[in-house]
Amino acid sequence: MLTVFSQPVPEQSDALSYLLTGKPLSDLKGGEGSMVASAARALGSE
Repeated sequence: MLTVFSQPVPEQSDALSYLLTGKPLSDLKGGEGSMVASAARALGSE
């Protein structure tokens, strides 16, 4: 299992989104949110 963290502590979904896209989950457009959700499922952190 993968654990993503930073300081200050963001939501796990935002941390993963930053790693994949360089943006928080709330700033994603189009298929980017789906990509992050798919990655979260693949990593078992949904």
